Amino acid sequence: MRRDAAYLNWKYIQAPHVRYTIAVLEREGDVAGYVVYRHLQEARGRVTIVVDWLTAPDDPVALVTLLRWVDREARAADSDKVRAFALHAGFRKLLKQSGYFAVKSTMEFVAKINAREMPASFYKNTDGWHVTLGDSDQDR
Repeated sequence: MRRDAAYLNWKYIQAPHVRYTIAVLEREGDVAGYVVYRHLQEARGRVTIVVDWLTAPDDPVALVTLLRWVDREARAADSDKVRAFALHAGFRKLLKQSGYFAVKSTMEFVAKINAREMPASFYKNTDGWHVTLGDSDQDR
């Protein structure tokens, strides 16, 4: 999925029924990453959900910086926990190093590329795929 300005505005800024907060990390005038999150009340307490983010996988400082931002925002919103979903193995590792822990997920995705024939290994090894909660309808 292409995460360009048109898509991000449609998905997160113009959504009439959900209010998201977006933080952008800039370095010397260039965007190094962004994170989209929201706070909500659930039956077991207040939760901050990391809906979407994008940084270069080989730039761990960018993601860690954005996660720390979300952590501060979650504390300020009196959230009991922060929840995120990550399919990419490198991002999962950074989340774990940042204090997040894995729990069983109910998220399921179906993918099929029609533009060209893909080897079966493409679908079997998803460690390099960047899929977040925002790529589903479960963030609403």
